[in-house]
Amino acid sequence: MNAKNRSAHLAVVWLASLGALSASGCSNNFRPASLVNHARVLGARIEVLGDPTRSNPRPGESATVRWLVGFPAEEQTLSWAFLTCVPEATSYGVPQCAHAVGTPAVQLEPALGAPHVELAIPNEATLGDANQLLMLGSICAQDQVNTDPTVQAACANPDGDGTIVTLRVPIERDGMTNHNPSLDAVTLNDEVLDYMAAPDAPGTGCAGGDAPQIVWSEDVVALALTAVDGSRETYTVNRGAPPVATDVLEDLLVEDLSTAGEIDLHFAYFDDLDPTIDLEWTLPALAEVAADGTLVRLTFTMRDGRGGFDFIQRAVCVVAP
Repeated sequence: MNAKNRSAHLAVVWLASLGALSASGCSNNFRPASLVNHARVLGARIEVLGDPTRSNPRPGESATVRWLVGFPAEEQTLSWAFLTCVPEATSYGVPQCAHAVGTPAVQLEPALGAPHVELAIPNEATLGDANQLLMLGSICAQDQVNTDPTVQAACANPDGDGTIVTLRVPIERDGMTNHNPSLDAVTLNDEVLDYMAAPDAPGTGCAGGDAPQIVWSEDVVALALTAVDGSRETYTVNRGAPPVATDVLEDLLVEDLSTAGEIDLHFAYFDDLDPTIDLEWTLPALAEVAADGTLVRLTFTMRDGRGGFDFIQRAVCVVAP
């Protein structure tokens, strides 16, 4: 498949996903929004080559886009395909590609490891007036990614566990540098939780192992999340009529996820007054706790709304009383 056909395929698949997303509100699936019960795309981190703290590359630079995928237990194999393009100059509606940047990035056979794409940012002349790139793609778990443009699905098997994704890659063209924010620590019942499960750790059998244990009860568990000082950057926007340069402090949006139970706030913000987000985690039903312990993975992602992204992952073993 040549680059032109690949572009058409990914655009068709991605656009088709919008209809599926708009219909999802009619589903009878009432599982908590914070629950990761299948291979779930959680975000993407952009890092400028040579300075991974920066999220917005400049014209002519190179960057890496690393996708974060959560799993209900041990890591699963993934295949993927991405197209990067300069978007059409439009301020409304579904974004469209003007022309491709580089060649499509494809991992056809399922393999372990997070999807990643190396980007060579075009020069000023190629970008024109564009201040961002558009990345369209498909990520498929335990199956081959779809390469048939007549099938509107992420996986070669239309019933496979796949996700259509889109990402805007902001380009720094105004001299205003944006850095990736940083999550600092997670506490569990006021104790620092620093255990990270191995990618191949199974979802059960953790009792008596290295993971910190928590005995099941009906009481909620207190979680807290902190960000590294300085993660909220100040930037300048023009506001009012006539426009006046105004300093604005970033909003840091956090998504809270677990592989079992329910976190009370699926989304939360760090605000000006409190650098900590307090959460409540309801443990899974006792019937869902394995006799030899259930390993629960906790993932927290953070976005600054300007292209910056970070995440932190922890794990705990829930055992029956």
